Amino acid sequence: MGRRLAVKISRAVPLLAAVVLLLPPAYANDEKVGFRLEKGYLIVVKCSIGDLDGLTGIIDTGVSETVVDTSVVRKLGLQSRPDQATFLTREAEVSAVSIPSLRLGAIVTGPLAGIAMDLHSLTSESGIRSDVLIGMDVLGQANLLIDYERRELTLIPESPTRLFHVAPLGNDRRLPTVGIVLQGKLMNLQVDTGSPRVVLYFDGDKPPIRPGLRLASAGPVVLASTTKASEMKIGDQLVSASDVLIVRGTPPAEFVGLLGPRAMHARRMALDFSHHTFSWE
Repeated sequence: MGRRLAVKISRAVPLLAAVVLLLPPAYANDEKVGFRLEKGYLIVVKCSIGDLDGLTGIIDTGVSETVVDTSVVRKLGLQSRPDQATFLTREAEVSAVSIPSLRLGAIVTGPLAGIAMDLHSLTSESGIRSDVLIGMDVLGQANLLIDYERRELTLIPESPTRLFHVAPLGNDRRLPTVGIVLQGKLMNLQVDTGSPRVVLYFDGDKPPIRPGLRLASAGPVVLASTTKASEMKIGDQLVSASDVLIVRGTPPAEFVGLLGPRAMHARRMALDFSHHTFSWE
């Protein structure tokens, strides 16, 4: 859940760490986890790391490796080493750390090659002191169904029931991506449950879409634009009006921005890695 720029309100930033990931076996049965929903989009759970119980976690498909707060590293006495990660669109200094185990409801997974950083300073604006961002190294081990109305997350070994609207999903489980058409342009976006809206990056002089209001910012140039329903299409659905943030910065090679499912008014969403589909309703 990142947020150093004024445009990144309480969101988990994509973190691509240069560390080796040790994946445990995929889940054998459907595993359900209840959550509370904050700000209308943040998925907050209780979890444990090692022998530390009652930690506050945020489920975030926009994070490739699980990220723990430095306080957790200190309390568990974990070894760490300097490393770098892609933080929004820039490289940042972080620490690589081996997470011994992570327990989420009945799910126990680990060890994980994760990232340690000061999460409390990053997530304070949301009013949530997060101890861990649970990323795709955990979530991508099975197909994923999120029910925002029932406040229930399910990890499913088999393909989940396909929801009403469907779009092709990229092949990389660490970086779930989907194509959208915005103002007539096809763009590949990362499906990011930690974002309340659509975010686009650009590194040239011309923004990727026609911008609306220009916002003042102490950091990179930030533009905001409100799109019309007829201008945004995801799979087979025309999405109703949604705010789009445009941020100056070099986008990753894999995608040019972020797609927050709640910006699409999704009540439920599913990532089916078995058939490479993203569905929602």
